[in-house]
Amino acid sequence: MNGIIMKKIITIVSFIYLILVVTLTAQISDSNDWNWQYPKPQGNTLRDVLTIDENTVIAVGDLGTVIKTTDGGENWKVLHHTGGISDDLYGVHFVDSLNGWAVGGEHIISTVDGGENWSVLHEDLSSSLRCVYFFNPDTGWVFGKGIIMKTLDRGKSWSKNIIYDGDEKPIIREVQFLDAQIGYIVGSSFYGNTIYKTMDGGSRWYQLNNIKPRIYGLTDLSFINADTGWVVSNFGEIIKTEDGGESWLYQEAEGVNVLLHSVFFSDADTGWTSGVIIEDENAHYNGIILKTTNGGNTWEGIKTEGKNETLYSIDISEEAGWAVGADGVIYRTTDGENWAAQREERYRFNSLYFVDENTGWAVGEKGIILHTEDGGSNWYKQNQNDSLVLNSVFAIDKQNIFATGPLVTGLPPDPLREINAVIIKSVDGGISWKRYDLDTLSWLSSIFFVNDSIGWITGNRGTLFKTTNQGNTWIRINLDINYTNAYFKKIQFINEDTGWIISSAVILKTTDGGKNWKSQLIPTTSLNSFDYVNSQTGWIVGQNIVQENIFKSIDGGENWQACTNIPISNYRSVEFINENIGYAAGGFSIEGHVQSTIIKTNDGGETWFEQQSPSASTLSYIFFINETTGWALSEGIVKTSTGGGVVSIENEEKHGNTLPENIELFQNYPNPFNPSTIINYKLSKSGYVTLQVYDILGREIIMLINSEQQPGLYRIEFDAGKYKLSSGVYLYMLRVGGHSLTKKMILLR
Repeated sequence: MNGIIMKKIITIVSFIYLILVVTLTAQISDSNDWNWQYPKPQGNTLRDVLTIDENTVIAVGDLGTVIKTTDGGENWKVLHHTGGISDDLYGVHFVDSLNGWAVGGEHIISTVDGGENWSVLHEDLSSSLRCVYFFNPDTGWVFGKGIIMKTLDRGKSWSKNIIYDGDEKPIIREVQFLDAQIGYIVGSSFYGNTIYKTMDGGSRWYQLNNIKPRIYGLTDLSFINADTGWVVSNFGEIIKTEDGGESWLYQEAEGVNVLLHSVFFSDADTGWTSGVIIEDENAHYNGIILKTTNGGNTWEGIKTEGKNETLYSIDISEEAGWAVGADGVIYRTTDGENWAAQREERYRFNSLYFVDENTGWAVGEKGIILHTEDGGSNWYKQNQNDSLVLNSVFAIDKQNIFATGPLVTGLPPDPLREINAVIIKSVDGGISWKRYDLDTLSWLSSIFFVNDSIGWITGNRGTLFKTTNQGNTWIRINLDINYTNAYFKKIQFINEDTGWIISSAVILKTTDGGKNWKSQLIPTTSLNSFDYVNSQTGWIVGQNIVQENIFKSIDGGENWQACTNIPISNYRSVEFINENIGYAAGGFSIEGHVQSTIIKTNDGGETWFEQQSPSASTLSYIFFINETTGWALSEGIVKTSTGGGVVSIENEEKHGNTLPENIELFQNYPNPFNPSTIINYKLSKSGYVTLQVYDILGREIIMLINSEQQPGLYRIEFDAGKYKLSSGVYLYMLRVGGHSLTKKMILLR
């Protein structure tokens, strides 16, 4: 009897362990099912860097990005949405190789294993956190816009104070403590001289307001002891104190037109500062590092290798140092003098095409063509021409590849002006390319082949070309005069006869191989892209963020039905694998902050799940080779091999709309459950409500609620026994209007 009981206990424990593993796997996949492929290690802006030892470095940045190397930059571990957050991280600090913290937006996250795993330590919706400093694993400070927070118990509890400069809350950008009592903070405010000092462990802060002339826009500080330190500003100013801030000496880097974001001194003589140098009257800029060997009396400039870069943070350890900045730029030095780029060259990509899971090409600005033969794990350059912009690529097979775009000289590329059109073709897999100039002054935008021989090209000014001999010659197709000024963005054919062209305001359809074209009415404007899976079923996406902007047709485009309850975004691309599974990609901007969007449907567009994209730039193109493997483009390339995961879990703020003010979704109880559980939710406003249950793959199990409801607290029972569900992880999603919240629950039979 005891043996039987023991076996049952072991079975139950094993199953609970399995459930925990499944749950953990699901949680990990939520933030890691899409991963950066190019540029390596990643392309989001990095805002702070910390050197732990000669080979171990950690940096943080936009979209909850945390990257770490333990071998001097040869390999990087890359995390996005770290700890389940999407805030931009501005500050990171470690007290040893294991215990570290990062802050940004509303969150403080922490690690106790050197950055392998992170958890949310604190969340405050009123915060705008920018910097963090811990004196030991227990005692630390966090600062933001007028906010000073301190903990004495590893972040379990925090004291919070508000700091004012006159009638304004200053933005505290950086902090440094010399010991448990003496510390300095710097930042920016309307009144300037935003330097504060504490001598009692942060209980009281007083402003060092004796700097003349007043200094504004302070960004960073570096003290080598309690008395001697430097402060820099984004106006290129450098000031120094040798008496603990009682007096300051200006050390502006004369003759260098710079904006400074970071400073670091290793001793009383040797220091570095990084930022941006304005190179000419047209505001062309580049990253710059300045070095001094005489305490800041003079500075020598070191330009970085790239163009239009901004360096936000610099950190040095015994002459080995790092600088990081915009778009994931990383530089490393081993002697303090020479800095080498650690991130691959960055491009804006416009199009991508794969012939199988391994072989593909990506094209974009500067005539760039990247090629991969291992599914994108490694990309190598096949072509670059600064006079070209390649807008579209199509591969008939592994040897025959085409790319199209305009030839630009001098002026920035502009689809509205006359420009020479170019096709480049390779017949050897991209080893060599031959250029063809089309007889048109058009901006070519899309190329598509129906089969090995028949292909099409579209562009602005109503441009349409056709080939019937694998692109050896191209014949202009003249359209109705009403479309001579249209900018055609995409062309697609289902067979030799049936195809569509899209512009911002119209879709044209042909059923006779392009001899005749008929316009189709679309109930929206600002169209961007479309995709058909057969002659009848297709989808179209656009930019209108006020009304619905994804539409579906089941009659070849004669009629269109809006897809509802779609996360608000400007959708730039749509791709369907079959009639049920499809994706849309784009992005949105809130107060200048850009974030990408990827959504997926498993039921032909009836419901859409939002997936966590690792890119902080708007996605312009999405491409899938099968149900699980796909890529998306922006100012980089990201990939999924799992279909992109399920959905962003417990997003409490989406696209600028604060969800808790409108809806609250509570954790089901009991959880785990068998066979039934209770789900509670709260509405602060009336609205049309749906409550659905899905499996871990995103397939709908049941619609629990589908009706208009008034404000109030609601309770509903979900009985899994009715649906013969197996043990595992399930999701339940509450939608009200354009908002949605999702939580996980565990069925344990």
